[in-house]
Amino acid sequence: MKVKYDKVLDVLREDDLDGGTIAVDAIFTGDVTIGDAVGDTLTIVSNIVGPLLLGDGTAATPSYAFTSDTNTGIFRLTADELSFGAGGTEGLRIDANESEVQPMMTLATGLIELEEDSGAITVMNMPVSDTPSDGDEESMTFAIDSNAVLKVKASADGTGGIYGESVKVEGGLVLNDVNTFVDEDATPDVSGASYFNTNTTTTTITDFDWGGKTMSAGQIITVVSKGAITFDVTSSGIKGGTTDIVTADGDLTTFLYDGTDWIVISRMDMSDDLN
Repeated sequence: MKVKYDKVLDVLREDDLDGGTIAVDAIFTGDVTIGDAVGDTLTIVSNIVGPLLLGDGTAATPSYAFTSDTNTGIFRLTADELSFGAGGTEGLRIDANESEVQPMMTLATGLIELEEDSGAITVMNMPVSDTPSDGDEESMTFAIDSNAVLKVKASADGTGGIYGESVKVEGGLVLNDVNTFVDEDATPDVSGASYFNTNTTTTTITDFDWGGKTMSAGQIITVVSKGAITFDVTSSGIKGGTTDIVTADGDLTTFLYDGTDWIVISRMDMSDDLN
């Protein structure tokens, strides 16, 4: 091993210490080079005091790397940005405001869990910081095996904002597995689902329940009658005219909750030519 140092006398000295040991107890004012090949080893058994200043490095040759894997480690991409790379490719970029995965993130297994454990949070946001032309699509697409399934989109307004927010289903829309009402329940629980079958027993339904909790306005439910089921729309939490709706096996009724009542928005009568 060779040790080169520039000391007080401003003289470059080179001592060949192969097979030997050197102990240094001094403050260097110039450059110190230890070793001349990757295979040379420097072992430090004491604490390092003060900042350890390294070169910027690159993805291919990170400043902090490993003797057995020299293109994997940590490097400085640009001012105030720290990058982690593997195999000569940048994988993660961190600055004062955010962490950014390069070029994409693959979740091997498990879930992505957010630290927040209560309240309403925004899981994903696509800021429109530029000013694309009015009407340009701004969207995020969810895909399986590169096949689009769901698109969340809006139109740019030309000034850095958006309008016309919408959700587009690129595949088939499946509400949920069918749920069956409890037999003879006059106020069936419709929480957490949208598609229901009634029982075959003759029952008059006066309202819908949400597991004893406060319902959210905007829920739509579709109910397929499997027997002689009456919906009380004249004196209950269901609204649909001045005459109660009497259904038979196969009839389909759709309801919308407006925050106060369940409004009948459509009916399909099997015995009346599906009208």
